[in-house]
Amino acid sequence: MRVSSKTDYALRTVIDLALHMDDGVSAAARIAERQDIPVKFLEQILMILKAGGIVESKRGAGGGYFLADPPSHISVASVMRLMEGRLFGPPVSAQRRRAGSVSSSKELPFEELWANVEAAVAENLEKISISEMSDRVRKHSHTSLDFSI
Repeated sequence: MRVSSKTDYALRTVIDLALHMDDGVSAAARIAERQDIPVKFLEQILMILKAGGIVESKRGAGGGYFLADPPSHISVASVMRLMEGRLFGPPVSAQRRRAGSVSSSKELPFEELWANVEAAVAENLEKISISEMSDRVRKHSHTSLDFSI
């Protein structure tokens, strides 16, 4: 399974906001600094997260971003789907069939296999909350709450 930089950074951002909830809001520049994410790219990610209802923002002096829901109510899968549109692309066999290189009857068993794999992974990602990921980060972070996962 491949995860894009955009999705990786989005998960880091959401986990960062969970870790720093007690601070109130976090400015994009501060998140970018803590997570080593280019600010312009982070701003694009934050717009998507905001439009998807994962984060909210506060304008003005002292403004920034914060989670729209408790971290325990946000799944890793929901962030990934928001960023990618779906967890997986079409199965390789479906891509080859569309290209005309194989017949559908030969590929059906493989499409079923990959659909089952996708469903199992999706089910597991739905069970992992941002709260759980934040706990994992805290456990592995020895010096501070600033982290790179």
